[in-house]
Amino acid sequence: MSTDAHAVAPVRILVVEDEVIVARDICVQLAELGYTALADTGYGEEAIKLAEQHRPDLVLMDVNLAGAMDGITAAREIRASLDLPVVFLTAYANRETLDRAKEAQPFGYIIKPFAEEELRTVIEMALFKHHAEQKQRATDARYRALTETANDAIITIDREGLIVGWNQGATRIYGFTEDEAMGRPLMSLIVPARLHEDYAARMSRVMSNETQPGPGTLEAAGMRKDGSEFPVEMSLAQWDTKDGHFFTTIIRDITERKQLEQQMRLQSAALASAVNSVVITNAAGDIVWVNPAFCRITGYESSEVIGRNPRILKSGAHAPEFYAGMWQAIAAGQSWQGELVNRRKDGSLLNESVSITPVKDEGGRVTHFVAIKQDITALKQSLGELSATHAVLAEKNRALDAALVEARAAVEAKATFLATMSHEIRTPMNGVIGMASLLRETAPLTGEQADYIDTIRSSGETLLTLINDVLDFSKIESGNMELEQIPFDLRQCIEETLEMLAPRAREKRLDLAAEIESTVPPAIIGDAVRLRQVITNLVGNAVKFTEKGEVVIGVRATPAPGGFQRLFFRVRDTGIGIPPEKLRRLFKSFTQVDSSTTRVYGGSGLGLAISQRLVGLMGGTIEVESEPGRGSEFFFDLAVQPAPAIEPIDLAKLPADLSGRSVLIVDDNATNRRIFAAQLRLVRCITVEQATGIDALAWLKVHAWPDLIITDMLMPGMDGLDFILKVREMEKERAITPPVPVVMVSSGGYQPSDSRSTGARLAVALSKPLRQQQLLEAAARACALTPAMRTPRMSTPATDELRATAQHHPRRILVAEDNPVNRKVALAMLSRMGYEAEAVVNGAEAVAACRDRSYDLVLMDVQMPEVDGLEATRRIRQLSTPQPVVVAMTANAMEGDRATCLNAGMDEYIPKPIKIEDLQRVVSLPLRPSGR
Repeated sequence: MSTDAHAVAPVRILVVEDEVIVARDICVQLAELGYTALADTGYGEEAIKLAEQHRPDLVLMDVNLAGAMDGITAAREIRASLDLPVVFLTAYANRETLDRAKEAQPFGYIIKPFAEEELRTVIEMALFKHHAEQKQRATDARYRALTETANDAIITIDREGLIVGWNQGATRIYGFTEDEAMGRPLMSLIVPARLHEDYAARMSRVMSNETQPGPGTLEAAGMRKDGSEFPVEMSLAQWDTKDGHFFTTIIRDITERKQLEQQMRLQSAALASAVNSVVITNAAGDIVWVNPAFCRITGYESSEVIGRNPRILKSGAHAPEFYAGMWQAIAAGQSWQGELVNRRKDGSLLNESVSITPVKDEGGRVTHFVAIKQDITALKQSLGELSATHAVLAEKNRALDAALVEARAAVEAKATFLATMSHEIRTPMNGVIGMASLLRETAPLTGEQADYIDTIRSSGETLLTLINDVLDFSKIESGNMELEQIPFDLRQCIEETLEMLAPRAREKRLDLAAEIESTVPPAIIGDAVRLRQVITNLVGNAVKFTEKGEVVIGVRATPAPGGFQRLFFRVRDTGIGIPPEKLRRLFKSFTQVDSSTTRVYGGSGLGLAISQRLVGLMGGTIEVESEPGRGSEFFFDLAVQPAPAIEPIDLAKLPADLSGRSVLIVDDNATNRRIFAAQLRLVRCITVEQATGIDALAWLKVHAWPDLIITDMLMPGMDGLDFILKVREMEKERAITPPVPVVMVSSGGYQPSDSRSTGARLAVALSKPLRQQQLLEAAARACALTPAMRTPRMSTPATDELRATAQHHPRRILVAEDNPVNRKVALAMLSRMGYEAEAVVNGAEAVAACRDRSYDLVLMDVQMPEVDGLEATRRIRQLSTPQPVVVAMTANAMEGDRATCLNAGMDEYIPKPIKIEDLQRVVSLPLRPSGR
């Protein structure tokens, strides 16, 4: 045999044979064949140890051995742990032995006895096969390492399209593990269903050898485990083995590449469609690309400029130093911005705003320059024209400034004129209204005289209202209207406003009511005076234009951001309504629904316009809905900040506990019933409501009698007095004692002199509208009365009550008034209240009087000769004598007058014409700590 293959490293063989002679013969044969016998043994256990110790190139293993372990078992252990080639030696060749020997995967099988040449052949073939397997395993390992570390998916399929190879790259891309993928059809696993037919056709052509897969690639769509699709690039290779044909595909996820390509296409399209010129040059400054805008603006075709330097556009308008500075900046890798005057192909000049940016490679070297140029030729021309226009406008502005100075002077003059007119008009009006009021109280008067006096007073009050409207409108128009932001009782504000309007409603026998929901905060921060003015305008208009029925003001609240509340006011009436074509003119100044000279209702037409402006100043809007013959409803809303209750209702101070009391409410007006019931339930009363006296009598016949009855006077069919007389009759018939107390509520129909009043034995009689406190006090007082009740009088101011003012609030009063009529009015009103006041005619005398004597209250006119009221107050405050309460009594009613008076040291402010109610209020003011 040839020994070239073994010259360098003889093959080392371990002999395992339990027959010693046979083992020795085999070792001799091996030596003759050029092999090295490392050792020999007849036991399987020892063979394993020797194999681990010497690591032979080949093991000759007898099948039957002397020990407990036969050769087949020993060979299986050696193959499994050491991966050494084993050739079996045996004298047996039966089927059972051969089947067991196959389990050890031997590399040869020699039947004893055997010739030397046979032994050599088996050994060489075993060594060759083992070497080939090692090379294959190394190749497989390299292939496996390559496929498992590849980022791409490497997938192998057989001719049926079933997956037989799946690397980690495929798992990363598709999401399937190797176990999940192996043996499954490739197409149903990673190909979208809509592409199955196309894929199947391609694979069929390849597998049937119609087309051979080439080195190229194709793009397709893949599908991940979660069902999402993505673009892939794939290549296909076919290879054959003894086991058949196989196909390996390498698949790359090209999602990022597609996105980058899309982005590049968009950028390219943007550059191509840009309105500004884009020029790209190489590092030497030669043009390599221009966009269509460049060609359109310059007149050059791209073929005319590619490869040329941008200097072909030079106009000669810039010095060489200008271009040198530009090139020095961009060559150093800096961006440059500036303006250039270039020349088009046709020779015309072109103004451009230019930005040049260098483009660098990964090493930081400049490879290209990108210039973006905006055509500003038209802009430059416009700027020139604008400069000329600016000069003209500047001259006009100077003229407007002069006109504005004159206009401001005119506004100030107008404001001064309005203030003066306010004072001059209010001063005589104080005398007219005041004296008319005093004259009305003198007796005896004939009916004709009383009518004349009432006409004078009514006309004076109408004129005063008109003056107030004109002044308020002027203040709003001039922007001088300022709103206060102070806490006030909202319910009290509304109820006082309705009380002021109640006489007019009672004259027309209208129900006037306020429906304030429980969610409305009791006190808010705002301008009570202006809110009252809006409500007065809206409710006053409603009363004026309503002949029968009711006028109701409702208030509800909803939360608003920032801790605020949004209040929604509505004023509803059952009056004449407003035609649709008149609604849009309703809030215009000096406009009325009926502007004819024969109109029934008078007025200045400013009330609603002023209300709209005031609501706007308070941050709200006002709207109206109306239908002729069915009444009107005005809406406005305000965003307000709640404040702590000013004077919460003190239930402990009521004349009687109303909790648990049953109250029968009888009123044909559903709104009044609802309001009375809600207010009484606040103090835990149990209420029952009936719409007519007849219904109430029927109810009394079958139910337990209430603790209190509250009834309206004016009701259809049976008025309040007749109803109560029937109640008294039922009490006698049923021997009900004591009689149920009754509160009579009237909008003008009840007269204390009515002959029926004695039999009715009313506990309390009230006039609408009612304050909540007034209703609760009346109910408690009625429940607290003894059975021997007296017939009450209507709750209206009386002369004896007026004179009692001085008894309740004894004051030493000084009146400072230069106008004799106004002085006379003030002294007469104070006299009616029980005061004997002193008077002076100017501020100097007022200061002297306070220095010589002590006064509790000084009613101080503001505009007086020698020393005005403001200065007189300042001097009084500097005196060491006890300090009086000083109240401004002035015809000045412009915005800011009140603040001026208070800043001078005055305590309160009442405008002229003076009302006796105002005087009652100020004489009850607390004395200063230093006063008596």
